[in-house]
Amino acid sequence: MTLTIIDYLIIAIIGYLLITYALPPALVKANIKHDEIALKLQFDELYEKIVDLTTDNSIFKDLPKDEQKIGKSQLKDFSNKCFEIYSNEDDDIKNRYHKLLDYKNQIEKFRSSIQKETA
Repeated sequence: MTLTIIDYLIIAIIGYLLITYALPPALVKANIKHDEIALKLQFDELYEKIVDLTTDNSIFKDLPKDEQKIGKSQLKDFSNKCFEIYSNEDDDIKNRYHKLLDYKNQIEKFRSSIQKETA
């Protein structure tokens, strides 16, 4: 069986249609998936940083015992709120990322205020 010019023309038209109409949506989906993966990695790194900030109690060592307890409980509250945001998979990851970023900034402000107090 040999292919005629008409057969080659039909194959070329089908190939053109596939490249023109089928390939671009697949590439867009792949790009969106890549962005979601990158955001998820940033989200996980942000949560790890928050965990590090909320578990380091060394800034309280120069404070009186009652202030240490209050400060540690505040960090524990921050930690619990951040865990709720991190584990709530019903919400959009972008919203969760921005909420965690806000809490991270609040934690850093809290820690810097404690460090100023002890200095």
